[in-house]
Amino acid sequence: MLNGCDNDEIVVSSKHPETGQAYQIVNTQKLYNIFEGKAVVFEEMVYPDISLMPIDFTYIKSFWEMIEPDLHR
Repeated sequence: MLNGCDNDEIVVSSKHPETGQAYQIVNTQKLYNIFEGKAVVFEEMVYPDISLMPIDFTYIKSFWEMIEPDLHR
């Protein structure tokens, strides 16, 4: 079902083909990636001198745009 998602879709809405009942599917991997990114940014801000975990600097721009406003709170 989620194979047809664009990179920026976290929730996919669809309808059952026989009953027409609407439902949504959450792509938990994409959601996890957003929260993991927020956690890494928070950790770096609070503990700037600690670097115990390797950081993967590759990211999907649309995910970064979702969390970037939280950095200015």
